[in-house]
Amino acid sequence: ILLVAVPNETIQQYQEIARLSGLELLALEAEVFGLARTTIKDEEKEVLALIDIGARSTTISIIDSGTVKLSHSFDISGNDFTNLIAKGLNLGYQASEELKRKWGILPSKENTGQLLLPLTDLIINEVKKIFQNFYQAEGRSPQRIILAGGSALLPGLSNYFSENLGKPVELVNP
Repeated sequence: ILLVAVPNETIQQYQEIARLSGLELLALEAEVFGLARTTIKDEEKEVLALIDIGARSTTISIIDSGTVKLSHSFDISGNDFTNLIAKGLNLGYQASEELKRKWGILPSKENTGQLLLPLTDLIINEVKKIFQNFYQAEGRSPQRIILAGGSALLPGLSNYFSENLGKPVELVNP
């Protein structure tokens, strides 16, 4: 059983957006299901990990033969990366966002990569825990990783994930 809960406030917000747009809302689905449906081919039978690094949170999902088997969200996000650069370099939010997008975790004269690596490692460690828990429960591990979300596009991030998790990584353009 996979239980998914969405706050009523979130549902009401989407209903209001649809109403104001003149659209008839037929259904809503949790983001992980829509992302899995649109990024994974029906014929794929392998176990894979879908890691969505969004502006407000990161969600790690394990997909087995096209079915979401496990999904875990936590509060490390793209905004946290930007805020870390802002504090570390004493910059405004917009300037920090631009540096984040330009350099990501790569070496730069501003040392943004050094600032972001500890937070990136927290995500990596969380992924490792989830992989280990899934392996203990199912006896299988993801063969590859799909990175999604705006922060997935940070320069150097996909290579860093691949090196530290020992799996191929592909990007999905959000």
